[in-house]
Amino acid sequence: ADRSTSLDTDIAATQAEQTSLIAVIASLPDGPTKTEMEVRKTIADFRIFQLGQRKLNSGTTAVILFESQITEIDQRLTAINADIAEVEARKAALPV
Repeated sequence: ADRSTSLDTDIAATQAEQTSLIAVIASLPDGPTKTEMEVRKTIADFRIFQLGQRKLNSGTTAVILFESQITEIDQRLTAINADIAEVEARKAALPV
């Protein structure tokens, strides 16, 4: 829960920064300062994206994906064990 709360806080802070940058950019004339603010906004946009991805990867979706992977691995192990049993049976049937 701490990680999710921390991510939510980071997302909210970055969104606030993004909102203020949008307002500042709208009021600036074209020039180096406006360009610098646009770069900062792009960085904020990307950070929001990254934080959102981290939140998805640490939440319920991650648990569901992990459980799905476990099920898939269990199915593969069952198939491998069946193959091993078949090989052992054929090996035992070979003449010595």
